Amino acid sequence: FDVGFQALVTTRYHGAWTLFADTRRGNMPVGMVMAFYPHPDPALAPFMIVADIVWFPWASARNRIETVVYFFATLRSSIPMLVCGRGELDKRFFEMICQHGVMRRVGTTFNVTKGEPVAVFETRLAS
Repeated sequence: FDVGFQALVTTRYHGAWTLFADTRRGNMPVGMVMAFYPHPDPALAPFMIVADIVWFPWASARNRIETVVYFFATLRSSIPMLVCGRGELDKRFFEMICQHGVMRRVGTTFNVTKGEPVAVFETRLAS
C-alpha cells in the first residue's frame, strides 16, 4: 500500500497535506488534502486546485471544519487555492468555510461534472 500510495500521490499531485485534529484519543490525523497546479510549470500557475479532500472514518464534523479552516488560513498567503464543491453537501461545507473568512465563492462551473452545476470557491488573500 505504502509504495502504491506514494506513487499515486507523486504522479497525480503537486502537494499533499495531512490534517491533524485534537480528538478524544489525542492529536491525530483526520484527513488529507491533495492538490495540483493547473500548469506544467508551477512557477507559471497562479493557484493550486484542490483535487481531493479525504476524511478518515473517525473525523467528526467539527474536526473537518476546524482543520480545513486552519489549513486554508495557514496556506492562503503562500499558495492561493481553488476548490470545487461537488454536490450539495460539498457546497454547504465550503459555504460554511467561507463564513470563517478564509474562502469565498467565485461562481459556478458546468464543466467539472457533465450536466451538473458545481460551486467554485477560492481562498481569500491574507490581509
